[in-house]
Amino acid sequence: MERRPKKRPSFGVRTVELNRGQDGFGFTLQGQGPCKLSSIVENSPAYKARLKPGDHVIAVNSLNVSKISHDEVVSMIGNSTGLLKLQIAENYCR
Repeated sequence: MERRPKKRPSFGVRTVELNRGQDGFGFTLQGQGPCKLSSIVENSPAYKARLKPGDHVIAVNSLNVSKISHDEVVSMIGNSTGLLKLQIAENYCR
């Protein structure tokens, strides 16, 4: 009997672009390697981009952040001017 190769869990990766609102981008982060979204503010830029708590941040403005510290990711996002481009993965496994 032939063995089928194990399927790797699939996770959707997408890129979203956010403009900073009056109160920022509208999300908070937790953890690291990679960071994940912990909360989304209703009617914020993140909410309108359909981001969800638990989504993992893989890249910020085209720079891979999946293995850098929480503080560095927060700093990169906070220092972002203009359009913030995030690469997001759902159901991410290390």
